[in-house]
Amino acid sequence: MKYVIEKNGAAISPVTVWTSGLAKNCGLTGNLNAPKKLPCFLRDGRYLRKVCVEKIVPGKYQTRVEGKGSIVESEWVIQQKAIELPINSAKQQALQEIKKRRDKILNGDFCWSKEGKLYSIQGTDADITKMERTRDLLNVVKSRGAELSQTIVPWRTSDNFWTPSLRSAEITDMIVVKGQQQIACWERYRELEEQINSSETNSINKLRALDLEAGWPEVGNQYHD
Repeated sequence: MKYVIEKNGAAISPVTVWTSGLAKNCGLTGNLNAPKKLPCFLRDGRYLRKVCVEKIVPGKYQTRVEGKGSIVESEWVIQQKAIELPINSAKQQALQEIKKRRDKILNGDFCWSKEGKLYSIQGTDADITKMERTRDLLNVVKSRGAELSQTIVPWRTSDNFWTPSLRSAEITDMIVVKGQQQIACWERYRELEEQINSSETNSINKLRALDLEAGWPEVGNQYHD
């Protein structure tokens, strides 16, 4: 809980929790806790009042600021209001938003299809490296004349199921699908980055008009026949 000393409708102390310094200003040196009954008349027309902050949730590209406060039903009420960020700060916020979206796609799952059925596949760098090593190993085993059962392998999906057994060419196809998703992701990121940084985007309204949600490749099967 926070408090303020008020006199004639104006705050004459900083808003703060109960401290030894506030206790001294109230003439209550040694009191470890604020008076239970508030407002508390101090002297010289001063009152110790409980502070209530009416909080708001700022919108996109906004921040909140607090007013000076006023007495409302014996409490000192501070109202917050939203104001727009400076355009450069708002642009940085927009850039962080698209970077987060970019990284989520680049390191996220993708969809791959086999015989008309979609499978959700993990697509981190480590997963792609594992695919490449598995594909290369299957090719080596095949080149040595191994039986078919030794040259195919099922793949674990991101939802903890399995694909059917896959040939090395099908694993290559998974790698290509993820690569196409990543290329499209970088392209959309570049487009949005240019739009955000453009000198023509010189107001909050113009920045808000940019659709930062559309145009991203969410799943790899969008680029796979």
